[in-house]
Amino acid sequence: MDNEDTQRTRVKLDSAEPRLGPNDSFLRALIKIDAATDALGTAIRDRDQLAVEAAAGDAFTFLAAAIAVFRRLEMAAERDPQRIGIAWCGLRTHHRAVTDLFERAKVQLADPALDLLLEQLRISITLAIQGLGERPSPPED
Repeated sequence: MDNEDTQRTRVKLDSAEPRLGPNDSFLRALIKIDAATDALGTAIRDRDQLAVEAAAGDAFTFLAAAIAVFRRLEMAAERDPQRIGIAWCGLRTHHRAVTDLFERAKVQLADPALDLLLEQLRISITLAIQGLGERPSPPED
């Protein structure tokens, strides 16, 4: 017998994530980058070095995943230029947000070990994103 308690809809833990199709791994990565950058900003504000390290590592990991998925989009046999352009814009924006937060953390916390970690992450992610997106189209005959 249904009563008021059994008729309530249960909320999933990841209810903040919109319903995405099975092929939207790029958007999932961007959503996870957003969460990591929020956590990184909070950790910087709180001057919590361990939380900064963890959130920076998460932001790096999810950004690297987004870069890998973007590479597959660019290399796909059935290229969708509009989708690639939109994805490139999102990827570039998230890259800038993450690297800006890394710089802010280095200034706010001023710890040599943290500076080294953040610089290594920044260099790695910058090298990974180089050569992607905005490529000139091959000349048509």
